[in-house]
Order: sequence, then C-alpha cells, then structure tokens
Amino acid sequence: MITARLLLDTLCLCYSSLVIRTRRYLLNLAIARSRRIYPTLSNRHEHVVRILDNIIYKPGDAATLRSEAEAMRYISKHTSVPVPRVIAVWADNESEGGLLMGRCPGEELRVVWRRLTEEQKVRIRTQLRGYLTQLRSLPQPHTGWIGSVSGGPCHDERLSYDPFGPFMDESDFHDWRVSLLDRMVEASDKIASRVGDLRGSLRDDHAIVFTHGDLASNNIIVEVKGNRAEDARVSGLIDWGQSGWRPEYWEYVKSLHGRETEGSWAELVRQMIPAYETEWQLDQEMCLIHAPVTVPSPAHGPPPPPLYEWPHHAPPSPSPITQVSQTPVHAALQPPLLTRLLLDLRGKRFSVDRETIMNLPESVLLCLFPNGLVLSRQSVALSDGGENSEEEELYGVDDRPQFDPDCFAYVLNFFRTASDAFYGTESNPGLYAAQQHLVDAAPPADFPSNQNPLLSKQAIIVLREELEYFSIPPKDGGASTDAGGNATDALLGLKRHCGEYLLDKRNIFTALQRNVNKENNIAEQHLIDMLCMSGFDRDDEWGYRALEPSRCCISSIALVLLKTGIVHHPAPAGGSPSDRQVTLDYNQMATAQKLLLFWRKPARKCWWDGIEVNLAQLGEPARDVKLWARRVWTLELSLVRTLSPTFFPFIYLISSRFTSVAFSYLHYVLSFASCLFSPFLVLL
Repeated sequence: MITARLLLDTLCLCYSSLVIRTRRYLLNLAIARSRRIYPTLSNRHEHVVRILDNIIYKPGDAATLRSEAEAMRYISKHTSVPVPRVIAVWADNESEGGLLMGRCPGEELRVVWRRLTEEQKVRIRTQLRGYLTQLRSLPQPHTGWIGSVSGGPCHDERLSYDPFGPFMDESDFHDWRVSLLDRMVEASDKIASRVGDLRGSLRDDHAIVFTHGDLASNNIIVEVKGNRAEDARVSGLIDWGQSGWRPEYWEYVKSLHGRETEGSWAELVRQMIPAYETEWQLDQEMCLIHAPVTVPSPAHGPPPPPLYEWPHHAPPSPSPITQVSQTPVHAALQPPLLTRLLLDLRGKRFSVDRETIMNLPESVLLCLFPNGLVLSRQSVALSDGGENSEEEELYGVDDRPQFDPDCFAYVLNFFRTASDAFYGTESNPGLYAAQQHLVDAAPPADFPSNQNPLLSKQAIIVLREELEYFSIPPKDGGASTDAGGNATDALLGLKRHCGEYLLDKRNIFTALQRNVNKENNIAEQHLIDMLCMSGFDRDDEWGYRALEPSRCCISSIALVLLKTGIVHHPAPAGGSPSDRQVTLDYNQMATAQKLLLFWRKPARKCWWDGIEVNLAQLGEPARDVKLWARRVWTLELSLVRTLSPTFFPFIYLISSRFTSVAFSYLHYVLSFASCLFSPFLVLL
C-alpha cells in the first residue's frame, strides 16, 4: 500500500509538472505570436497580453488572480454589470499564476472621451452610475465583515503588497489601517498625537458594500459605433483584483487617490458615487504621514490629463514610451509595433530593440522621450530613409532629446551585462537557472511574501542627480556682466571653473551627509542607511557624471544591483557549476523588498547646498567663491526582464487557428488525465 501511494504521488507530481510545463509552453507560443499582431493594450496594462482576438491573458500573483476571477464570476451572476468572461484561472506555484478571460470590445474611457458627443457622455455617465448602484446594492452574505468577495483576504496595492485581513468589522479594519503608521508614530510624539486624533475621527458605522477598488478611466471600456447616443455604451469594467466588501466611502477615496480632485475625472466620480469628503481628507492625511519623504517624480506624480478637457492636440501619455492615439482605428487595421529604434542623441546614433527600451528606468525614459513615442509602423516617415528602414524597422528620433549619449551607453551596457549575468546566455546558464528552486519553494511562515518578483527578476537600483549650480563671484568686479547684461569672458570662465570643481566631487553621499550633519535630518540619514544596506557603499562614486553643454548643470547617475540576500556559493572542488549551492537570507530579502515601493514609482528629493570654494590656481592669490547648488535626486528600482526570449524560431509563424487548436487539445489531454487518475485518488 505504501509503495502504491509513493508511486501515485510520483505520478501526480509528474502530471502536475507536465501540466505546468505544457501550459507555459503553449502560452509562450501564443504570447510571442500576439506581440507581432496585436498592440499593447495600454501602458497601465502592459503585462496583460491579448493572445487571440477575443481572449486576454493576465499573469500575476496567484491569490490575487483567483480573487479577481471570483469577483468577476460573482458580479456576472448577480448583476448586469459588464465584466470580462472568466475562461480559466490557475496557479503554477504558490506565488505565480495566470488568468484567461474574454476581451471587452472597445477602448479605454480616457482614450475615447473627447471623441464622444454630449449626448453620448450623458449616456455613459448614466450607465456607470447605474452599474455602481447595482454593485453597492448587493446583499452581503454575512453583514459587517471586510474582505474579498468570498470572505478571503483583501488585496490593495496602495496599502500593502501582501494580502491583509479579512476583518470582522470596520473598527478592526480602521485599527489595522492606523497600525501601518506605527513606524512614524515611534519617531515623533507630535505625529503620535495626530495619529490618535485621526483614529478618533474615523467613523466605524459605515455600511459595508461591494467595491471595485480600482475605478479609473483606464479600467472602464467603452464601445462606440457611431455618433448617436445609443451608439455608445460601457462594454466592460475591468481589473477587479482589488475588489471586495469595503466601507461605503472606499470607492470614492480610491477613485480620487493620486488623481485630480477638482478636474473632470473628479466631477465624473462625484456623479457616479456619493461624495465622502471628510473620509477622503482623513485618508490623504494618513497617506502623507505614512510617506513624508517620498515625493513622486514627474513620471508619476502629476495626475493624468483631464478626462474631457483635453486640448485638440494629442496629450502626452503618462508613460514616456507609448502615446495613445486619439484617432479611432479598428483593431485589425492598427499598424504593427516596431521592433527596433534608431535613436539620435546629440548626433550619436544608437540602434536599440524595443524590449531593451521597455526595460530602461522610467526616469531615464522620461528624459529621452518627454513627449512620448509612438512605436508603430505609421512613424517610419521619421526614419533615416535608408534601406535598413524597411528591413530592420528602424525608427529615427528627429528631435534629438537632450540626453547625454555617453550616459545612455553606460545605462545600456549596465542593463545588458546585468541581464546576461542573471538570465544567462548561450554559453552561460546565468544565476536565475541556479536559483529557480527558490521561486517554487514555500517561504517561512514569518516571511510576509507570496508575490516576490525579486526571486525571478534582476533588480537594479537607479539613482540620478541633477545638480544646478549658481556662483557668486568675488566683489573685485572682474567677473560680471557687460552693459548689455551679457556675461563677460571672466564670468564665463568663473562658471566653467566652478563646474569643473563640482565635477571632481564624485562621491555620491558626501553632499547629502553634509546636509544631514548640518540639519540633523533623521529621514535623510535613514535614506543613506537604506541605500547602503541595499547595494551602495558609503564611499561609492557616481557611475557617470558630466557637465551639461551650455548649462550650469551636472548630471550624474549610479546603478547598482539590489542586494536581495540570494547567495550563490562557489561550486565544490571538482564539481560542475550546476552543483553550486544557493541560499537565501530572509532578513536581507525583507530589506530589499522595501525598495519595491520605488518600482515604476520614482521618488524625488530636492535640497539646496551652499559651500565656499577656493578656485585659485597654483601660484595665484586666494579667490574664494560662494557656490549654491540645487540638487535633485531621483530614486527608482528597475526590474529587468530577459532581453532575449528563449522561444523557438517558428513561434512567430503560428496562426490563430493553430493556437486555438493547441489550447483545445491541451484541455482534452488534461481532462483525459484527470479521468484516468481520479479513480485511484478516490480509492486511496
């Protein structure tokens, strides 16, 4: 009996492994094909892949996807709210899974709104108000508790990357919410007093209603077929991963968080949902206390353009890569995306593939493409016109963005080297292959992580500095301006010498540490300590540092690999590289996970620094100059995806029919295997 059980366990493991490997293989085939046919859905949903004309594949955390599928099935059964049809949801392991669902026809609301007539806008507003009323009117199975649709934990990335709850009532939920501020409470008695006042102001008697949890203009799909009012309709509400039973004010608070509070979107929200201004103000104050130092960079900080107050020209996209077209184009007629770009940076050309561009830090992309970039065939008019334009799909940037080409080369080389070392090359298997077992292994009970991208992706800390300096010349009058207000040669020489002096100061933390010592700024000291624990060294220098032409400005950048606590030990004597032992320091990993706050969300810090310098050359009398420097730091975490997908060459040739048949075939194979093994499972 024991032998039979062991044999069955082995067969079950083989079966499970076969299912996962087959599913991954077929999905890779479909994804590779889809990227050649269908454009990216949007920069917000870039991880979601349209694998067939009416099927969407969404990878992610297994628990979150399961909760999202449960919510969509529940809403589809109990309301008339249009949601994607759930085809299948699965877990490859405890942290990773996938969701196959139907595609809602149409485009995002933020894209189509300015094309709608006034009558169509009224119709869309009315439909949205009705759908949200249905959601908020759903009876709760057991009154009072807060959690997912089925009573499981809550998922809300704004509060925690890990699931939390469920809670017995609103009071427990508010107590947990305030407990997130404990770190700040311990640092200041004044903050502790204010947090106590905030908790006392939070009401615990709100009704608990079903809430979407991530209502935004890019999660509302609208289908438009003509100019009449009845030609426009809401065809889908998507992205239900953060939905569940929440206090009645939560939808209003989440819909306005990080967006305009007085603009068009806020007006639309107030027409759809009752206003809860007091709760919103309390929520915003708690968010400020929770992150007092982190200031969003322009890449993410400013709200998106007003929903229906856009100018007649196409607005810049929130992402520096993809700009949404304002012209209605049928999906089948959309031009294919370009795969290579020819960048012209100050006269120096770079031929870069699209995947490499998409891997770069968003703060760098914003500098490269401040007005966005359309990666489609319709842009080849801007190419260099040579023969390679047609064959290699090159895209020429004709406005020559003000970005240092040597700095760009430094970033490209670092990211390429890091990607090759982690994911491997043809001759080197890479680190990821050796640590694959860590992805599948269950973490310790006290380790709060069931979705940890640091186990499967190479993380790079990106630290940039823009230093603008202002020199106050000596009073001898030699360095000044002429009668026309133009700088004299002496003044220009002084500015040049000041720039060269600052350029030589290559240590990263010297200026910030000087500011810490002067003002006893504990938060800045914590920032230095955190960076030094995560990969930097206190004596590190900038990886690239240069004066900007025709400006009193110095641009610097430093890139380091994030210390994740994953240690690859040397192979034993006489052993092969595959025999290397890989261990994980969970304390270091917990520290590294804190930097995930800066993934796709660059943070900025600005401060002024004043020093006196002596610019006298050897043998010259002392020449003291007062220098004021305005330093702006941008901190970001980048997760590098593999730059060279290891798919077979023929995957780009597969057809829609082949993909459909492959999925059907897999379904029948798995059904047959399930029937084959189920009698043995029942007997045991």
